[in-house]
Amino acid sequence: MKLHIKTLLGVLAFLFFHPFSINAQDLDSDQLFALARKTAFDQKDYPKAIQLSKQALARSPEYTDIQVFLGRLYTWMDAVDSARMVFQKLELRQVQDADFHLAYAGYFGSICASHLSLLGPVITVQNVPYDQ
Repeated sequence: MKLHIKTLLGVLAFLFFHPFSINAQDLDSDQLFALARKTAFDQKDYPKAIQLSKQALARSPEYTDIQVFLGRLYTWMDAVDSARMVFQKLELRQVQDADFHLAYAGYFGSICASHLSLLGPVITVQNVPYDQ
């Protein structure tokens, strides 16, 4: 009798939780994009967000917003070569999108910052009273 109750509880638990599990194969590009954003912003899991973004792009290869987000993810992870490839593809398509231009500028900003950090402290500022 105990075995049947455990089996029944296991089956009920499976039936209860199974419909709520997220299977990325069943999601469309918009849903994958939303999940990628949530994964990146809420969980800070950029590699998983990249994977989801790539799955979304496999369904909708010309989806500019996802491409821009993928480029941003690579930039945030300091994967500058991957980010550059994404942004250059958008540039070749002559995308006229404000978010693309902001993301691309952010990419260049991160490149400049990383190069400046290699120089070390170049300028030192002294606290000098104003009246001197």
